[in-house]
Amino acid sequence: HIKEGRLHIDFTKGYPFEGHGGPIKDLEEIKKVTEKDEMPPWYYNPFHKNSKLTENEKKLIIRWSEKSLQKIKSKEDAKNENTHH
Repeated sequence: HIKEGRLHIDFTKGYPFEGHGGPIKDLEEIKKVTEKDEMPPWYYNPFHKNSKLTENEKKLIIRWSEKSLQKIKSKEDAKNENTHH
């Protein structure tokens, strides 16, 4: 499962993550699967009892992903404004 997961997104080398969609798409996906309780997957939990995220952990991940997305998008907007003037 770990190998398969790292094909989608790999945090082991820090940011920017090695993923399949680039930083914006990866952060949006992290936010989505956290909100929908899709991570960790249901089949992982029986073997790893403490793997389920707490409500506080989910809030932290969602807040982190939203703030990170805002920063990236702001930088891209600023870069686009500078290249068009």
